[in-house]
Amino acid sequence: MTDLLTTLENHQLWLDGDPAGVRADFTDADLTGAVLVDVDLRWATFTRTDLTGADLSGADLSGADLRSATLSGVLAVGTFLSVADPTWVDADGNQPFPAVHNVLLSGVDLTSVALTGANLAGADLTDAILTGADLIGANLPGADLTFADLTGADLTDTKMERADLTDADLTDAVLRGADLSQANLNRTNMTRANMRGAKAQHVKTPGVNLTDSDLTDSDLSDSDLEGADLTGADLTRADLSRAKNHRRDV
Repeated sequence: MTDLLTTLENHQLWLDGDPAGVRADFTDADLTGAVLVDVDLRWATFTRTDLTGADLSGADLSGADLRSATLSGVLAVGTFLSVADPTWVDADGNQPFPAVHNVLLSGVDLTSVALTGANLAGADLTDAILTGADLIGANLPGADLTFADLTGADLTDTKMERADLTDADLTDAVLRGADLSQANLNRTNMTRANMRGAKAQHVKTPGVNLTDSDLTDSDLSDSDLEGADLTGADLTRADLSRAKNHRRDV
């Protein structure tokens, strides 16, 4: 614990531009159950770090490298994971990283993670495991969720405009009121997904599987539904105005 506290203190000095500071590097570290509430972890390295059961609520991980990290069961309510502070500079007055740098979450295990309201705009979540994750009200515009596993995830009121969900699995996911406008749903599996009141305007849907999904009161206007499988889908009061290549008799 002393080593962790020292590392965090040195990292804060580094963020403040103090020459005595050292950027936090938790590569291959075991941080199981660590309490990191409200900690400033911008630009920290968590490559292959085991954060199972850790509490990251309110922490700022802008620009953090979480590639191949394990975040199973992590509590991350209100955690900030996307845009870095454009005003931050190092001890020499330089910005060593781009002002806007999206979090790297490629391949991470986020099973049952609580990310309510988390900011994941533009995040790299390719191959991420988000089974049963709580993403209610999260911001995911422009996020890359290619091949991500979102089975049973709660994405109620999530903002996912322009997100890439190519080959992602959203079986039994809840997307009530979610905004998927201009999202890429190429070969996305949304079997039995609850999309009541969801907004999915101008989406690309070649090969999307919406079998037995609930699209009641959803907005699919201006979308191209060619190749979409709507077998058994509930389209009650769905807005399909100007939508292309769709059939009502599914």
